[in-house]
Amino acid sequence: MVGSFNLSDQPPAVDDTDLSLKKFDEYQAHLQELQMEEHLKFYMYVVDHN
Repeated sequence: MVGSFNLSDQPPAVDDTDLSLKKFDEYQAHLQELQMEEHLKFYMYVVDHN
């Protein structure tokens, strides 16, 4: 039957070797570092100007 759903069907497994996923994780980690750096710079600015 076309379009039938079988409960034993499993979603496709995620391939951990997929470069796009690795790159995404790398970019996400780098973004978090930049956000922390920006937060610290802003905090230091506020502290210095009060």
